[in-house]
Amino acid sequence: MNNVNQKLMNIYSSTKEKTMNFCKKCEDTFKNSEEFIIQYCYCPDKYIESKTKIMFVGQDPNGWGYETEILDAMKYTQDALKKIDWHAPYWRFIHEIESMINGEKDLSRDYIFWSNIFHIIGDVDPHLMLRNNDLTMEYLDHFQTLSAEIAAADPNILIFLTGPNYDLYIERIFKDVQFLPVSQTFEVRELARLTHNNLPNNTFRLYHPGYANRHKDRLWEPVMQEVKAHLYM
Repeated sequence: MNNVNQKLMNIYSSTKEKTMNFCKKCEDTFKNSEEFIIQYCYCPDKYIESKTKIMFVGQDPNGWGYETEILDAMKYTQDALKKIDWHAPYWRFIHEIESMINGEKDLSRDYIFWSNIFHIIGDVDPHLMLRNNDLTMEYLDHFQTLSAEIAAADPNILIFLTGPNYDLYIERIFKDVQFLPVSQTFEVRELARLTHNNLPNNTFRLYHPGYANRHKDRLWEPVMQEVKAHLYM
C-alpha cells in the first residue's frame, strides 16, 4: 500500500464510526426511505510517481456500491475507475486535461487522484441529503473528509469540476476561500482560481464537464488551455 493510501486509511478509520452514525441520522431523517452509503477514495501508485500530480474533485459519486470494510471500499473505487466509461463527458474531460498537462496516454485513470465534495450519499438518490440544509451543513462542518484527502494527496494541481452552484459548499469547508478571475477571457462563474492556505497554489474551479460539453466551443478545450497557461510551475 502506498503512503497516500495509508494516510487515507487512517483518515477513514478515525472517522468511520461517527460517519456511520451520521448515515443512520440521514436515514432516520428521511424515514428510512433509502440507505445512505459512504464512498472511500483510492490513490493509484502512478499518481504519486507523476511529475505533476493532478487531483480532481467532483460533486458526488452519483450512485455507488458500498463495502463495509474500508480496504474493500477503497478497492471498490479502484475497480470502479477501471470499469467506468471514459468516453462519458466527465471522464473524457479529466483525461484530456490531464494528458494536456502531463503528456498523452491511453487513459489517465491511473495517473489522477479523484475525490468528491460529498462522500455520503443516498443509495438511490445521491442528492437526497442536499434536500435537507441542516444535514448538508452538518456534513460539511463535521463529516467531510475532502480537506484531509487533499492534504494526504498533496497535489500540484487541484481542479474542482463542480460548477459555480457548489461554491457555497467549498466555502463551507475552506473558510475564507477566495474565488478569483484567472484572466479576462472567462468570468469567475466559468473559471476561477481558488486561494486558501490549505489549497495548492494551482487550484481551479471549472464548470461540471456535463455542462461544458453542452457549450463545448467555449467551455471545453478553451478552458483547458486557459488553465494550462496560468499554472504556477
